[in-house]
Amino acid sequence: MACSKAGSLSLYQNDLSLWPSHHRFTLILALITGMAIAAVKTRSFQYTKTSLKNTTQHLLAGLLMGLGAVIASGGNDTQLLLALPALSPAGVVVVISMLIGIFLGRELMKKFISR
Repeated sequence: MACSKAGSLSLYQNDLSLWPSHHRFTLILALITGMAIAAVKTRSFQYTKTSLKNTTQHLLAGLLMGLGAVIASGGNDTQLLLALPALSPAGVVVVISMLIGIFLGRELMKKFISR
C-alpha cells in the first residue's frame, strides 16, 4: 500500500520502518533543483511581495484542493489516468465534479477578483 510509506503515517504511528526511502527524497530534491536551474537560466523567476489577504486566499484554496483530493481518493492525475480509463463510476462523477468546480472557480474569480 502506497499510503503506508508516507512520512506522516510513520510519525503518527511512531514507526520509522514506514518512513519513505531516500530515493523519494532524492527525486524531490532533483526536481526542485531542476526547476530552480531552469527558472534562473530562462530568467523567468520573479519574487513578488504578497499581501496577507492574497496569502490567505491561496492557503484556503490549497486546503480546499487537498480536501477534495482526499474525498475523491486522489488528485486529478489519479482520476484522469486511472479511474476514468477503468470506467469507474466514481471516477466519472469525480471528473465531472472537477470540471464543474473549475468552471465555478473561474466564474467566481472573474466576479470577485479584479485584476
